[in-house]
Amino acid sequence: MLLDFNNLSSYQKLEIDKISHEIEKDFHNFIEVLFENNKDNIDLLFSNIISRNNDENSIFYNLCLFQLSLKLNQEGKLNKIITSKIEQTEILKQKIKNIDIITQKKNGVNFLSNIYKIIKNIHYVLKLKSCQNFKRKEKVKKLKKITLLEIFFIPKMFSNNIYHDRYYGNLLEEIDDNKKKNLIFFPIFFHKAIKKKFIKLAEKKINLILQSDYLKFEDYVNSITFFLRIKKLNLKNLVFKGFNIDNLVKCTINAEKLNQSTLIALLNYHCFKRMKEQKLNLKLIIDWYENQIVDKGFNYGKNIFFPKIKSKGFLGLNSILEINKNFIPSRFEIKRNLAPDEICLISPKYFEVLKKERSDINFTLAPALRSVNLLKEKFDLLPKKSNIEQFKILINFTGSYFDNLEMIELINKCKILQSKKIDLFIRPHQASDKKIFNKYLSKKINYQYSQIFFYDEMKNTDLLISRSSTACFESLIFGVPVLITRRKNSFLPTKIHKTFPDKLWFFSNDSYELEKNISRIMVDKTKYIVKSVDERKKLLSEYFYPTIKENISFFLK
Repeated sequence: MLLDFNNLSSYQKLEIDKISHEIEKDFHNFIEVLFENNKDNIDLLFSNIISRNNDENSIFYNLCLFQLSLKLNQEGKLNKIITSKIEQTEILKQKIKNIDIITQKKNGVNFLSNIYKIIKNIHYVLKLKSCQNFKRKEKVKKLKKITLLEIFFIPKMFSNNIYHDRYYGNLLEEIDDNKKKNLIFFPIFFHKAIKKKFIKLAEKKINLILQSDYLKFEDYVNSITFFLRIKKLNLKNLVFKGFNIDNLVKCTINAEKLNQSTLIALLNYHCFKRMKEQKLNLKLIIDWYENQIVDKGFNYGKNIFFPKIKSKGFLGLNSILEINKNFIPSRFEIKRNLAPDEICLISPKYFEVLKKERSDINFTLAPALRSVNLLKEKFDLLPKKSNIEQFKILINFTGSYFDNLEMIELINKCKILQSKKIDLFIRPHQASDKKIFNKYLSKKINYQYSQIFFYDEMKNTDLLISRSSTACFESLIFGVPVLITRRKNSFLPTKIHKTFPDKLWFFSNDSYELEKNISRIMVDKTKYIVKSVDERKKLLSEYFYPTIKENISFFLK
């Protein structure tokens, strides 16, 4: 058997899913040891190697690959291993000596790439600094009992010269004017969204403070020069299950030492320090929480400089938490001040399960503000299609460029999608560029772009194909079955979990499984949908907590 780290077989993917569960606790212990070796260096807390997000930190996935290699070799099933990095090959050779291990080296970190990232970070900081406003700062300073809400700004939130809040829905509509005055939004900018024009558009509807309103010159310098300080970390004698992985950890840090997420995390940390110096009167701090590097900087700054102020991590999207385990903080993250005081879930079903599984976390329910329009939907009988011969599939993409490329590769290999019986619609993420779809999608696939509101699209769709996202849960409400695909360097659940909707969606490891599942549903879609109005209302109540005034009021306490 060949084990190619760049192209696992379906069997190998299932095996790596099992291994990920088996070594998860060991990995958390490893992170704790790494921290103890560097506990006087807080830069470690803003680095990618502390993150449990596979997009930000590839170490855990690599460790699973090593354990998979050992297992298959011990079973006598391997005759060759192909790795993508020389560090992987060197580590495997510590224990596996009887078979060929070769490296098909991918492009590594290079000098010009690092120069570009440095310039990009400096440009980000200069643009942010140019948006500094002392009048805004003084206005906020006069307020008492401020509720601070983190939000993200992307360019498409300002289309047609109007600010559209894609995070907090109808929040402002459900509170009185006095409370609105003390509700201050703290934006984190996607690079292209840092524009004075966008800030002015937002300020017509919401109150803002910016990081740059408080930061000093030395804070910017400290944040930009992180890549120089990270070299001082103690990364010697790092052992995981008998493997010395020093070089893997160093390689992972080196690849992401100029990550813009780390820059923003440090700016968040310094901003809280300066807000403390300015004696900002905070009552409640709400983090739009996905437990990424940016969140760690936000929560660490809050916990160090405002330890007595209550903070909530608002998990405002409805992802599959068995896939995105990093969304729920680890014991290490709680212990080291990297997490909020409280985790707010919008799914009553997840709430009931997680509050039993994690007694160390204070879980509460919060209104599904981002899905407010879904909660307003009228539940009629499912409409009959005008053309029953055609089968409409909607493919939902994420905002990650590389994830989109992987999804496109999966689609291109799935030959059933070339069928004339299928109407294929592509739905890019708001942060995505349509050019990549036109460039890389196979010319044999006849596709259209989804142009209408997602909920309207769902009313006339037969099947959704998606990564783990809120859209998976929303689709079920419209009677649309879901096929969830695997991200390349990630995992899928090993069994049907108690939080999953039964027989309404399937996980697809590769193009073969995707094609098999599409064919199964096309034969008789009625087996895989919820048709009755009452059952669909029940699903809605299980996965989306209502956005009524009472719930919003509790959320802001």
